[in-house]
Amino acid sequence: MKIGFTGTRKGMTEQQKEKLFEIICLSRPTEFHHGCCVGADLEAHYLVAAWCPRIVAHPPENMSLAEIPQGCDQVRKPRPYLERNRNIVDECEVLIATPNSKRPKPCSGTWYTINYARQKVRPMSVIVIYPDGTTNE
Repeated sequence: MKIGFTGTRKGMTEQQKEKLFEIICLSRPTEFHHGCCVGADLEAHYLVAAWCPRIVAHPPENMSLAEIPQGCDQVRKPRPYLERNRNIVDECEVLIATPNSKRPKPCSGTWYTINYARQKVRPMSVIVIYPDGTTNE
């Protein structure tokens, strides 16, 4: 299973990290795709690296708030933020998101990506892990 990830630059709460780890352990993904941004993307990378055989990085064009971490098996061509987020969704079967609020926020890349995944024509599972560790499931 190919899992895509999106999260806030503010990073994940401990509850979100615990829930993400639980989901990864149960789902045993074959690939994990993330956007290389500081905060949740990098936290997720290091949390998942030992559990997933293949990690694919989707860096943004503007690397001022991003870095390509060690241990990526493949690095996609840098793209503008929203295009990069759509590419992550388009390459995966499941999207896991860790927003910093329970309600959608305008101008949030995380919520943009959640909404894009929910609108896909092909069936796609979208798992939102809220700051308190609860999910939309």
